Amino acid sequence: MNLTDLSVTLRESARLLQEGLLGELDPSDLARNLTAAAELLVAAKDDRNIAGRMLEQFRDELRRRARAVAKLSGGDSALIERLIDGAETSFDDLVKLGKQLSADFDRAFSASLAEADKPPHPDEQLAAFKS
Repeated sequence: MNLTDLSVTLRESARLLQEGLLGELDPSDLARNLTAAAELLVAAKDDRNIAGRMLEQFRDELRRRARAVAKLSGGDSALIERLIDGAETSFDDLVKLGKQLSADFDRAFSASLAEADKPPHPDEQLAAFKS
């Protein structure tokens, strides 16, 4: 039985119990439905735990990205990390932030490579030669 059908059946059983119409209830059906509901609740709890762990891993990855961007750009990642850890930050906001961090990382990494490939300034070359 799917979740919707089970919910309808249990609500109907609850209504019959409240109205005192015990003769219209089939105890074996009620027992089977209650068992199925208990199994679904356990499965839902397991799914919630898995989702919570996955969300925490996603947040860890976002923190690592924020630190990498900060290191490449010479900035600080504390504010972004507070946003990542914020209780009010939705999953959709975290996904958008992840995309933004990826774009920021690409820009910072490209800038870092361009800076590394740039030849030294003549004054730097003269100072290195003199020492």
